[in-house]
Amino acid sequence: MTLLVDVGNTRLKWRWLPGPAGVPLDGVLPVAEVNAGTLAEQFAAGWGGNPEPCDALLSCVADETLAAAVVHAATLLGCRPYRMQSTAEACGVRSGYAQPELLGVDRWLGLLAARSQRPAATCIVGVGTALTLDLLDAHGQHHGGLLVPGPELMMDALVTRTARIGAAARQAEPQVREGLGVNTGGAMREGGLLAAAALAQRSAQDFAARTGAAVWLCLTGGGAEAVAERLPKNPWPEGIAGIELQPDLVLQGLAVMAAARRDGLRHY
Repeated sequence: MTLLVDVGNTRLKWRWLPGPAGVPLDGVLPVAEVNAGTLAEQFAAGWGGNPEPCDALLSCVADETLAAAVVHAATLLGCRPYRMQSTAEACGVRSGYAQPELLGVDRWLGLLAARSQRPAATCIVGVGTALTLDLLDAHGQHHGGLLVPGPELMMDALVTRTARIGAAARQAEPQVREGLGVNTGGAMREGGLLAAAALAQRSAQDFAARTGAAVWLCLTGGGAEAVAERLPKNPWPEGIAGIELQPDLVLQGLAVMAAARRDGLRHY
């Protein structure tokens, strides 16, 4: 058995592998509701009882107090906690960062998951608090990426950093008609989502032109579906082999690391 835990800026997600009859068991909790005293109970409840001693693989990009809460909960269950870190190379992927350890571990695990699914050029877009974008070629070489505010953070910036826009946005729920905002909230929301979609499409197409290979566009994170809805499809844009949603890509990457017998892990 292995417990996989993904701590993001907004949500904490976990998965037991294997679950009963080999079916994965998932759980999710807003980070604002994470309580070190009850997290072990929630992990155990997801399994249906006290699990056997196991490894617990943790990815955390949020506050270190949350990582500490997960480690504490895993230890209470009798699990051996391991904290994931980005490395120069693992599981057929080579980092494109000059200092590989500075690449966000969620992005690194996403690269490992994408590589495990298919040996093809892939543009991985994580739509969360931040919008992350990473390019991986068919040979497992990471070419680097981009970081910008996510759609919700774009909206928050306008609300908090402007007087008139923020005041207008608070007056009513966002309204959109035919892809355009018909009030301030709608204009902000649609603008942020379309900006994310445009960046994803442009980056994938530029990468396809440079490598001479069609690129898979893989979207993950809480806002992935909304961004995917704003991407053209049927047919796919030139240079894009397909567009897919992978909401649990970080958990998939943790599973890849678990299958690699904890290659490159360190005890927390």
